[in-house]
Amino acid sequence: MKIVLPPENADVIAYIKDKRRRAVMPYIIWVAAVMILEIAFLFRYFSERINMPISILLWLILLLIPIVFRKVKMPKRSFEGVITEIRVKPSRGLWMRNGSGTMINPYSYKTWVIYNTIITVDIGGGKTKKVIYQDSEHENSYPYRVGDRVRYIWGMEYMQIMPDGDLKRYFICPFCRANLTLEDEKCGECGLSVPK
Repeated sequence: MKIVLPPENADVIAYIKDKRRRAVMPYIIWVAAVMILEIAFLFRYFSERINMPISILLWLILLLIPIVFRKVKMPKRSFEGVITEIRVKPSRGLWMRNGSGTMINPYSYKTWVIYNTIITVDIGGGKTKKVIYQDSEHENSYPYRVGDRVRYIWGMEYMQIMPDGDLKRYFICPFCRANLTLEDEKCGECGLSVPK
């Protein structure tokens, strides 16, 4: 589902385009570096290259390394729909404490909990979208609630709540998670205009 913002959202559109550009630029640089290496290798060892399939496999692995290790932020499809479920799933992790600057004592491990807020959005046609936010304070679901109509465009940090006319209801800035009202034209925190 492609969502196009109207022209009056000029600053938001510019922000999203810049964020997309920053997301893909590291991978473009990586691919360029691999290609330069390949060209240099071809010129240096062109007459000695016998096993072409292994060479192609090697360069393919180099190109896939950033994707496998999730260093590349792949585009996410835009969607719009209604929240049908919000649930919190805790997951535990480990961190090491070393306050004295000496070697880490394995017995000083501490456990911490990340709360995954999983929001299920019905986007129509029997299709759903699950959005996962992580927050150690377990507050990321606020102010989303079941029944809200939300919209997401790749480049936004958070889903935008589409207000239903209730002026008393706060909704979330899709870029910095600040609370906004229907009367706000710009976010008081990040300064971007509210996408219309």
